[in-house]
Amino acid sequence: CEITVAEEDLPALQAALAADGVETHPRRYARADGGVPAVNLSFSASTGYQSSGRPEVAKRLAALPCYRDKHVPHEFLGGSAAQRLALLQGLMDSDGHARRDGWCSFVNTNRDLAEAVVALARSLGQVTSGVTVVEDARYAGGVKFIVGFAPRLSVVPFRLPRKAERVRSSNRDWVAITAIEKVERVPVRC
Repeated sequence: CEITVAEEDLPALQAALAADGVETHPRRYARADGGVPAVNLSFSASTGYQSSGRPEVAKRLAALPCYRDKHVPHEFLGGSAAQRLALLQGLMDSDGHARRDGWCSFVNTNRDLAEAVVALARSLGQVTSGVTVVEDARYAGGVKFIVGFAPRLSVVPFRLPRKAERVRSSNRDWVAITAIEKVERVPVRC
């Protein structure tokens, strides 16, 4: 269990995990093309597969139903608002983007993850038209799935500072249903 992270996001991610009591160790891997080395955060200072000596957090992650089968378990979509926001933020931190004008998008080759982002965003009061399928030969399977939305209701769908600082969440009043009351039927004219 390792987390791939951009070098510029490394301090923020390590601090966030440390705040939750998770110790991490960065590992840098050279790229074949000579580009910027990839950085992975490991939960162990040891190298190689540790089997029974693996850190507890790695064992718990490996026990999740989504381990090696990327999807959001259905029961996670029914968590508290704080839990759903944290899950949305994790997905957006890894595969999301915020433009300078505040528009946010999630791009992935896994339709299930894109649909989970739609469900999470909508459950938090965000408006999205759903998953857009775009043909793109650069992606596995020749398609990518995109979810876009302009954050509202003070929702910041990122935790990574470099992404969160671009969010322009709207606090304006939105039309909302506040009550439904049964009334007697009366003749009307359209």
